[in-house]
Amino acid sequence: MALAASRSSQDSASEVRVTAYFDADAVERFKATGPGWQTRMSEALTKHASKLPERGSSCWQVADALNAVDAAASLAPHGLILRGGFSFGDGEAAPPGPSGKAARSVLLVGQAGAAPWPHFQAWRQRQPVNIADPLDTWCREIIGAAAEKFGARAVSPSDRPYLPFQQWAMRAEGLKPSPLGILMHPQYGLWHAYRGALLFDIDVMVEPPREAIHLCDRCDGKPCLKACPVGAYSEAGFAHQDCLGHVRGASGVPCRDGGCLDRNACPYGTEYRYPRDVQAFHMAAFAR
Repeated sequence: MALAASRSSQDSASEVRVTAYFDADAVERFKATGPGWQTRMSEALTKHASKLPERGSSCWQVADALNAVDAAASLAPHGLILRGGFSFGDGEAAPPGPSGKAARSVLLVGQAGAAPWPHFQAWRQRQPVNIADPLDTWCREIIGAAAEKFGARAVSPSDRPYLPFQQWAMRAEGLKPSPLGILMHPQYGLWHAYRGALLFDIDVMVEPPREAIHLCDRCDGKPCLKACPVGAYSEAGFAHQDCLGHVRGASGVPCRDGGCLDRNACPYGTEYRYPRDVQAFHMAAFAR
């Protein structure tokens, strides 16, 4: 972003005329709001500039404030989407942002359905056969590149110590857990995931979540608690060892080849259901 500043006799005492280059998508978003979009763009800059750290922030950080939502657009060619975000409250415990100080905001990145699968598979074909945790490695590469582009710090659900991704997701999207522990989405059902997050040193422009319909409250019979041959899921929680032993055993072929039977029994979001090969990949990773 380049800026050249000057002042004319027509400018007010609190204004300065500048020549600036902004991201084209950001400009189009403001234009789409109709007449007066320039004023609204100026107001957005003023609002976010007032929240920049006193240590001295460049105009790049102001551009980041405007384009934080557009960070997810750079992930779209890989089948990843922005899942929501929020600003941490004053005094709230937050992980370090790109500066090393407590982050001001977070954007969650994930998927709906199996959209990333063909992109991940194309990448995997170029990697060593025995690469460890290929999906995690790919996600880190893609989300890490977006973080570098937008001045953020990328984090992953597999980072140690673990970050509260599920709590972040519930806060960002207003979702609640299903009986299987997976968050129930009103559109995607159980067929979605969170693959990483972008932490910023500044507040980002994200719409607050609307109150989501919790479909599990409308579900009669809870078929997701009745399909597992070993009853791994119940109101008492998840019997991890029972599930793992079954999946690894001779009778676990349907689960290994077609995915968790309880998850597949859920009647919601079926149009986003992962294909069998995707489910087999995840079950193989679980059974390692």
